[in-house]
Amino acid sequence: MFKKRDYIDQEITIFRPNMIDFFWLMVFIILNTILTIYSTSLMEYTIRIFIFDIFNIVLTLIMFLAAEQIKKYHKEWSYGVIVIGIFQLLHLTFLPAKTNTVLNIILYIITGLLALYAGVSSLLKSIFRSKFIKKEGV
Repeated sequence: MFKKRDYIDQEITIFRPNMIDFFWLMVFIILNTILTIYSTSLMEYTIRIFIFDIFNIVLTLIMFLAAEQIKKYHKEWSYGVIVIGIFQLLHLTFLPAKTNTVLNIILYIITGLLALYAGVSSLLKSIFRSKFIKKEGV
């Protein structure tokens, strides 16, 4: 009887939306918005500030779409989130001179790690879920 209850609990968690990774991607979006506003306030008014803002708006939209798809266990979006997390960490190497502050560096590291965590966690859950569905024939 105990094993049947464990199986039912496992099946329920497999088909429940992936809200934990969705939450971490929402935190990423909030922190990235703060990072964008703070970085923009430090930059000189050139074409670079326009490109930086447009890029961050597009990044935010992509991450919101990814968060919605990760909630439904889409593996492909997990890979994309991992790539964006790596990009956030690599972005530290080409920060503009005036935006190279401690707060910016900390925010880039936190957002990069959040995206990596959510992407890897979602990927593992998606793989586990697809194996479970194949094994059970659901």
